[in-house]
Amino acid sequence: MNYTPCTPFPYLPEQLAALAELALDLRWSWSHATDILWQRIDSELWALTRNPWLVLQNASGDSLQALAADRDFVASMLVWTVTIASLLFLALLGGVGEHAPQIRQRICEPLGFLGLALDAAANQANGTRVSAVGSKSVLRITANEEEVIRDLVEASLGSPSFSFKDDVPNALPDGLRRTGAEINPGKEWP
Repeated sequence: MNYTPCTPFPYLPEQLAALAELALDLRWSWSHATDILWQRIDSELWALTRNPWLVLQNASGDSLQALAADRDFVASMLVWTVTIASLLFLALLGGVGEHAPQIRQRICEPLGFLGLALDAAANQANGTRVSAVGSKSVLRITANEEEVIRDLVEASLGSPSFSFKDDVPNALPDGLRRTGAEINPGKEWP
């Protein structure tokens, strides 16, 4: 039986090869910084799917050739490729990342192009450093969310100047700040 390798993007010009890596980088699912690249390739399909892999697979050879000649597009793509390649370490913590060697393995295997590799024995033993020799660091960090919440509540209740009305909304990042009235309309807040 002969094996014929499949090329997922047969029309991808060499100048845009990094788009394949960007399409597989799952940060697009929570960070929308690269959305503009996918919109430029096919705005209609991007609006429908929000899936870079599908956008890239369905792009025509002519549109990809045109983008390869667009210096601004290529520069933007390269900035994001360098950002991804500059990964310093990977920290896996809390829940699955902390307690499941097989999930850590499934997370790290496709990230080999970023210089990540697991040490199988350290990973199985739930070591703190689970990366292989020569790999960028992969760290398994114990996170005790319940303990952190308890400490915050104890500190808050033990403080004579603590006020739910004033301190809780101000403890949140700017984008998440809300007043009591916004959280629970109709309830009178102290």
